[in-house]
Amino acid sequence: MELLLTTDVTGLGQTGDVVKVKAGYGRNYLLPRGFATPVTEHARRELTTLREKRTRERAELMAGLDADKAKIEGISLTLVEKASDEGHLFGSVNPRSVVEAFAKAGVTVPEKAIDPDLHIKELGIYDVPISLGHGVVASVKVWVVEEI
Repeated sequence: MELLLTTDVTGLGQTGDVVKVKAGYGRNYLLPRGFATPVTEHARRELTTLREKRTRERAELMAGLDADKAKIEGISLTLVEKASDEGHLFGSVNPRSVVEAFAKAGVTVPEKAIDPDLHIKELGIYDVPISLGHGVVASVKVWVVEEI
């Protein structure tokens, strides 16, 4: 059975591919879920229109993410923490601390955008990566200074 994929199907193909599958797989899984349609000229035209729409939407999304990246990279955060004489923090700077510092700067960043393994335990200057999604990563300078 030949079908035209309307969405990406892992292990089978991507949107717009014409694939040969067993009749039962196509009839019982792909067609009812809307993952594929029978190969017709009308379906090909619709798929072309859908691809163009997705391409435009992706371009708009990427432009917005690039603007967010520029906004975030223009910020430098300063976190004031208690520390020992040797520069070791009493506690650590974690993603929640960075999110709160962003909020004070007037920028909303979700906590999940920051690496959950981020634990800064020393005074200093750090580059913290912020994942905005779709492969766009911004880097922000975080200054960890001692509380006086």
